[in-house]
Amino acid sequence: MKQTNISSATTRRTLALVCAVFLAAGVTLSGVGPALPLLAQHIEQDIAVLGGLFTAISFGIILTQFGAGLASARFGQRFVLAAGMLLMGSGVLTRPSDRTWQRDATLGANTLTITFAHVFDAMCMVVGELSELSAIVATQVPQWFETDTKKYVDVTSPDNIIVQGRFENGAIVNAYCGVHPYHGSGHRLEIYGTEGTVSMIGGGEGGEERRRKLLGGHKDDKALQDLAVPERFTWVPEDVRNGPAYDVGQMWVKFAEGIRSGSNIEPDFDHAVRRHKSLDAIVRASQTGQRQKVV
Repeated sequence: MKQTNISSATTRRTLALVCAVFLAAGVTLSGVGPALPLLAQHIEQDIAVLGGLFTAISFGIILTQFGAGLASARFGQRFVLAAGMLLMGSGVLTRPSDRTWQRDATLGANTLTITFAHVFDAMCMVVGELSELSAIVATQVPQWFETDTKKYVDVTSPDNIIVQGRFENGAIVNAYCGVHPYHGSGHRLEIYGTEGTVSMIGGGEGGEERRRKLLGGHKDDKALQDLAVPERFTWVPEDVRNGPAYDVGQMWVKFAEGIRSGSNIEPDFDHAVRRHKSLDAIVRASQTGQRQKVV
């Protein structure tokens, strides 16, 4: 932790020094430019020669500023360093026959596209989009037992998804969603930054929306503490706030607001397309064993 603090302090001092140098250079050049004719006469040089030299110096400083900007973006202080997401469900061994149609991966309704996609999407809306990833998409239970017909059916739909990658902002991520036979531990989302840590436990599946527990700790706190959601972020009526309709209700309130105001709301269709591109990249990474760019 001490190394991180020292690095952050050093980065801030370095960027401040670079800004001061560029400001001084700009002030100097703005003062020299109008005086070029007088300077050329004083040192007995052609004004064209001095003008070319002045232009080259100015252009060099511009290129240096551009390079410094890229360097600060690449090596400068990051607010989010890493995120971890875990969702462990249970009940993968048995289903009634009216739900075993989901065993076919080609039908598109499975743990990857529903359970994982929902919590993965929520994480990305908070932390940012991924730029690259590697993944394992696996079917660990290849047969389900139909509780009413007493028959086993073959399964191709995935029940375990593991993703490791990097966000566009440079932070790294480890996300794992699995459906197991018994006693799944539930949902957990953790975000680690240079200023502290935020964690959410529970509420990863339908019907658990109001069971979420939010924890957070500033860098100077001794431990994580309970966090309350500010009232300004709760938009649904009072009688909806403690039931399973809470999340969907929140979305419909913003949807109605967008219709009335004509403003953009999220998620929209462009967001949906991007999320499905992310899911496609996850499948390709698993099938090929190669790291994928997310575009």
